[in-house]
Amino acid sequence: MKRRTTDDEHVGVFTSDEEVDHEVHGTGADFRVVMLSMEIRVKKTDTDPADRADALAREVEEALTADRTLGGILKWMGYEGTTEEHSADHEKAEVELTVTYKCLYRVDASDMSSFAD
Repeated sequence: MKRRTTDDEHVGVFTSDEEVDHEVHGTGADFRVVMLSMEIRVKKTDTDPADRADALAREVEEALTADRTLGGILKWMGYEGTTEEHSADHEKAEVELTVTYKCLYRVDASDMSSFAD
């Protein structure tokens, strides 16, 4: 997970749910689908936490959609959805957004090093 954290804000990027895409075929290649998620948490400060979380989500989305292949790493990336949660305590208001993208990338099936961590 990659993170950017301050006392009042947290942005984390992580992947999950990797699987082989059996519908996409290529010579000597396997295609994988992975979910790329951005977790954004904002605590109450002078700014409304929901507004700040939305602004951070826009920054992330602009960066990702500027290059949907992430420099050629991905074959394709598409928006899957956003979940939003608000804390119940109004005095310590906190908002958490999770923005998720579905990504397709190619793995060279003949190169076993591409399967290593």
